[in-house]
Amino acid sequence: MVFVGEFGLINLIRKKFKPLRKGVLGIGDDSAILYKDNSNLLITTDALVDGVHFLSRKIDFIDLGYKSIAVNFSDIAAMGGYPLFVLLTIGISDKLSLNQIENFLKGIELIRKVYPFDIIGGDTVRSDTFFISITAIGKAYKKPILRSGAKAGDRIYVSGKIGDSGIGLDIVHNKLKFKVLDRGYFLRRHYKPEPRIKLISYLLSKYVINSCIDISDGLIADLLHICEESKKGFNLKLDRLPVSLEKIKIDKNFSMEDFYEYAASCGEDYELIFTSPSVIDCEDVFKKTGVLVSLVGEITKSGYSVFYNSRRKDWKSLKKGFVHF
Repeated sequence: MVFVGEFGLINLIRKKFKPLRKGVLGIGDDSAILYKDNSNLLITTDALVDGVHFLSRKIDFIDLGYKSIAVNFSDIAAMGGYPLFVLLTIGISDKLSLNQIENFLKGIELIRKVYPFDIIGGDTVRSDTFFISITAIGKAYKKPILRSGAKAGDRIYVSGKIGDSGIGLDIVHNKLKFKVLDRGYFLRRHYKPEPRIKLISYLLSKYVINSCIDISDGLIADLLHICEESKKGFNLKLDRLPVSLEKIKIDKNFSMEDFYEYAASCGEDYELIFTSPSVIDCEDVFKKTGVLVSLVGEITKSGYSVFYNSRRKDWKSLKKGFVHF
C-alpha cells in the first residue's frame, strides 16, 4: 500500500468505480452530489482515528464530539451548502469509559445547537482502536461549488488564520520548533474548528465563487487539488497568508520564512480556499460574518509557483502538506 500512496489509492478507486447513474457526482470533491429533483444533495464522510487524528488520553471528549461533526460540515460548506442530516458510527474500545462517551455526545449536542441537524442512523461496533466515522448530508444554497471550476485569472482567497490548528497539533505531540505565547489559543483552534457555513452563504449572496475546498491536508496540498481538478496552475504568495504572528516567537533557528512555509503545509485548518473573478471586499465580509478573508494569490493557466517576499521558492523542496501513507 505504501508504494501506491494515499492519493494514488483514491485515484485507483475513482477510475475503477465511475458512477453508473446520471445525476451523480462522485469522487473528486469535498462531497458527492446527488442531482435529484433540483435538490442538489451533498453527501460526505470522514473518519477520526485514535492515535492518528486525536489522542484520547489528551483530548476533551466534548471537543472530540464537536470536532467529529465540524470537520464533515466543513466539507459541506466547501461545496456551498448547509447540513441537514448525520449518520454516526463509533468503534468503541474497552479502554473507553461511560463518562467519555457521554461527553462525546455532549459535544455533538453543542454543535447541533449552532448548526441544526438530525442524526438519522449509523452503527456502533467493538474495536481495538477507538474511531469515529461520520457521514453528513446537506444541501447546496445554490449550485454546488466544485473544485474543477477555477479559471485562469481567478483570485485565490482563504478564510481565517492559516496554520493555527497545525501549531495546536504539534503542541499536543511536543513537536513545535518555535515558541508560542498562547498555547490555549492554538489548542482551541485545533480541537474546535468552525465550519464556515455562514461565510459561504454570505459570499454566494454577493460574489461569484468558481471553486472551493476546505483545508484538511494543508493549504498548498488542497490548492493543488483545486488546480488538478480544474487543469490550471497558481501563483501563491506565502507572505500574504493570514497567520497568528502575534501569538508566536520566532528565533534564529526557525525563520519567518520557515514559519510561513510551515503554516502553508499544516493540515486540519478546516478553513476554506476559494477562487473568484470578483474583487471581494474583505473588510465588509468580516463585518457581516466575523470571519477574516484574505487574498493570497491567483489562478494561472498552468504551472505552480510559490513566492515569499517576491522571491520564488523551489517547488521540489517545498513541503506541500499531510499524507496518510
